[in-house]
Amino acid sequence: MFRYALGKIGCAWAAWSDVLYPPHCLCCFQSIDWAHCLLCKRCWCAIEDNEPTIGGQSDMGWACSVAWGAFEGPLREAIHALKFGGKRRLGRALGHRMARALTDQSLCLDGLVALPLHAARQRERGYNQSADIAQGLAEGLGIPVLHGWVKRTRQTRQQAHLPAEKRRANMRAAFVWRAAPPGNKWGLVDDVLTTGATMASCIEALPPGIGQLVPIVLAHAERDVS
Repeated sequence: MFRYALGKIGCAWAAWSDVLYPPHCLCCFQSIDWAHCLLCKRCWCAIEDNEPTIGGQSDMGWACSVAWGAFEGPLREAIHALKFGGKRRLGRALGHRMARALTDQSLCLDGLVALPLHAARQRERGYNQSADIAQGLAEGLGIPVLHGWVKRTRQTRQQAHLPAEKRRANMRAAFVWRAAPPGNKWGLVDDVLTTGATMASCIEALPPGIGQLVPIVLAHAERDVS
């Protein structure tokens, strides 16, 4: 009964919040009908119109990679709201929608691993946006998220503040795998792929010959992410 009452109070507060603070799209700031939609239909459609890009062999250490779209427009604004604006629910929502875009791709993954944040950075942000994206993706693809297999062992400078040539040095020896996850092919999930230095460092830390990691990101960027 008590939990039922709390639920009713929560619903009532949500309704009053929409009256007192009219919900708006987190990308274009246009009014929307319901706060839980997060974005307006126009911005969601623009994001969902992206065609996933399947990249081939890379000198960064992976055989293929997957990016949903370019780091621009509503997708860029949504990632910024997720990463820097505290809009955590966007991670799972974006992951769900990316999964629908990947249904025709034969990735044959045994599971997903979220690129970890250092513990201090995660305490500061309150969550790991990559883990939320991975959760939505996993639910949409019908595969598990594999938790606790890799750890970020040192706090690095933010990559966005560094030129491309310094990013790899910044990320050197930043990850440790406790073992190989179950299976032999896993998606390594992050929000944006720029130079690939962070992904490369994580992949290099996995002992060779025991499996394949496929970088999977919401967006690829051609220049520094700020």
